[in-house]
Amino acid sequence: YYLDATGRYTPLDMPTSFIQGKEVLMDRGRGEYSVERIPIVPMDKNSKQDSIVLKLDGNRIKGEGFARIGGYQKQDLFYSIERSDTPDQLTNRYRNYFLKGSNKFVLREFEEENKYDYDQDFNLHYQFDLEDYTTQYGDEIYINLNLNQDVVGLRQDKERKMPIERDYKYKNEYVVSLEIPEGYSCTYLPEDVVEQSEFLQLGVTYTQHENHILYRHYEYSDYIFLQADQQERINSMVTKINKAFQETIVLKKIN
Repeated sequence: YYLDATGRYTPLDMPTSFIQGKEVLMDRGRGEYSVERIPIVPMDKNSKQDSIVLKLDGNRIKGEGFARIGGYQKQDLFYSIERSDTPDQLTNRYRNYFLKGSNKFVLREFEEENKYDYDQDFNLHYQFDLEDYTTQYGDEIYINLNLNQDVVGLRQDKERKMPIERDYKYKNEYVVSLEIPEGYSCTYLPEDVVEQSEFLQLGVTYTQHENHILYRHYEYSDYIFLQADQQERINSMVTKINKAFQETIVLKKIN
């Protein structure tokens, strides 16, 4: 066990994020010492799963979500929300954390589970509205289901020469289930886009199940340090995913 008293909310079986991968001097007794390396926590431990169900209400989207957050991502969120002195401040921090689509995202209600718990994942049930998000032309509705595009922030200046260092490895998954309104059918689903390398996996996929469209976006970041030439590969992957983010589904009125 590697104990670091500066890491609040860190469970006993995890080092703090800022000492993982660092060297440590071990006292083995009787004048014996060794230099070891603190293990790097695998990305599966630092996961965020955010699933939402959407319904259309004119140009407004009404959604219900469930998020499960673990590891260092949970700890980062706890550090943020613990600074909330009022209910409005807490709502605003959750609103910024779960922001979707545009700045017209409104967090209506939420219910917390395992708040500030060391060992269990943090869960949040929430409801939200997103105003003026769909576009309608004649008898067709256009809607972009790529409500979270944080992965674009992984792209770096192509002139960068120094390595990249991340705080930790992580695994993010976003799922959207859209209910097709009565009297409409889906006439266009974008193509799936999947990008993979030894240090990063990105994907955007669509499937239709009866009157629901299921969208999935995942981001598996399996690195702490990245050399400049490897960053070029990241930039190429993010560019292709960003192009996929611009795609919309099309719903057409059938009666």
